[in-house]
Amino acid sequence: MTDLMELAPMIVMWGAVVVLGGLLTFYALKAYRRTHERSMLFLGSGFVLLSAVTAGAWWTIYFTSDNLFMAEVGCTGLMASGFGAILMGLRTRIA
Repeated sequence: MTDLMELAPMIVMWGAVVVLGGLLTFYALKAYRRTHERSMLFLGSGFVLLSAVTAGAWWTIYFTSDNLFMAEVGCTGLMASGFGAILMGLRTRIA
């Protein structure tokens, strides 16, 4: 198991990703509740997939397998789905 001091920069970076992604998600979902535009729902879903879900998966995979490569590979699909949700939000027509 890796020493936690070696992981300190990674902890700080993932923490910043979660906080910033959480703020973006909060504002997108707040806009969705106000306007009921599906694009805001897709946008908020994409940001939560890119930030909190990906960070949680990274830490779970890393601490259960102690394999940095598998943790990175495991998060790639989540990031792609987050970008896909954001793309859907941008392409959704407002009716």
